[in-house]
Amino acid sequence: MNVLSGLGTVVQLRAPEALRARILSLYMVALGTVYPLGAVLQGSLGDRWGLRVVTAAGAVLYLVVLVGAGLARPDLVATLDDLPAAGDHDVDPVLL
Repeated sequence: MNVLSGLGTVVQLRAPEALRARILSLYMVALGTVYPLGAVLQGSLGDRWGLRVVTAAGAVLYLVVLVGAGLARPDLVATLDDLPAAGDHDVDPVLL
């Protein structure tokens, strides 16, 4: 739950204000679709090969994707380190 909450926060902070609602809705649709499909796939593979093997294979696949993205788009990875400063985005104090 902490990871999902953190990801939602990052999506909201990174999205431009004019597009924030649209980007957040796409994020929620993707999360609501891909997460259950992955759980079903991992469950069926776990029944066949065992949960330990499937979890380790998923971690290795995730690492390969991250390294591949880092090699293919180093500029994209570099932007992940740039956090917006506290005053860089407009936040309505009423919403806080």
